[in-house]
Amino acid sequence: MEKVFRGLILFTLVAFVVAGATGCKKKGEGLDGMVDDGGLVLSSAPDISVFETPLDTQIYKMIHFDYDKSDIKPEAKPILENIAMDLKATPGKYLLVEGHCDERGTNEYNLALGEKRSLSTREYLADLGVDPEMIVTISYGEEQPLELGHDESAWRVNRRAEFKTYTK
Repeated sequence: MEKVFRGLILFTLVAFVVAGATGCKKKGEGLDGMVDDGGLVLSSAPDISVFETPLDTQIYKMIHFDYDKSDIKPEAKPILENIAMDLKATPGKYLLVEGHCDERGTNEYNLALGEKRSLSTREYLADLGVDPEMIVTISYGEEQPLELGHDESAWRVNRRAEFKTYTK
């Protein structure tokens, strides 16, 4: 029994060392010239620092998500359709999709969920005819809340995707 226990402890220690050595990719890493967002490598995408909040906030409204979901909600579809029309009408216009979460969940989980939200938004826009190479995604997880409350009304506002643009 003691051998099994020692083996289990040794296995656990080795697992922690391996996990710590591999680490996680830091936000923004790899965004200088080559952007890897969800398997798509964008060689001509601009650095995220050049993106700005669009002047036309009637078109580029944020969209919201249900708890623990990355599915595009029906009320977000007209917003994304307007964004797609604007992007297709403006050659050289890039879109940055920022994925956000509420405060519930671990930092790692929320970063992954924010990424899923930004990627599902990009996929929806691509299905509407927008060139996916013109869309850059990033996740901020829970790090940039709009509402600081600790209840559903604040959480609902914070589960979102926001948009910034850049035109070459």
